[in-house]
Amino acid sequence: MEAEKRKTTEEDKRKKAAQLAEDVINARQKTDDLSRKMHDVEQQERDQLTEQHIAQCLINEAASKLSAAVKSNDMQAAKVAQVMLDSGNDKLNETVLLVDIRMRKDKIQTKLLNAQKTLKDMKKRIVPMNRHQDPHVPKRLERS
Repeated sequence: MEAEKRKTTEEDKRKKAAQLAEDVINARQKTDDLSRKMHDVEQQERDQLTEQHIAQCLINEAASKLSAAVKSNDMQAAKVAQVMLDSGNDKLNETVLLVDIRMRKDKIQTKLLNAQKTLKDMKKRIVPMNRHQDPHVPKRLERS
């Protein structure tokens, strides 16, 4: 009876250790996936900021050309400047996506921080098990 209890207890410990190891691997995978998503969103944000800067430069140049064309009463140059201004405004309107990108970035960042905390907490739970040299905890989890 006592041997059976010990066997059941040891088996339960092995199952818990194996489940925890699997949970850590899954948490690490989730963290890695979120890190990749974060990198992608940050790249999109940089791209949008670049587009926004280009649009602003185009608008500034168009405004100065339009001002010069009006002063010199050059209608052809004024038309060109107006087309440039319209193009810059269109480009600037396309960068409204930046708000959406930043909202996605904030959500991903929150999820990433939570996933990293979960992973850290799980690793802390593995450390006491490792001290007892549980053979069912994969070596790669011991080093983490």
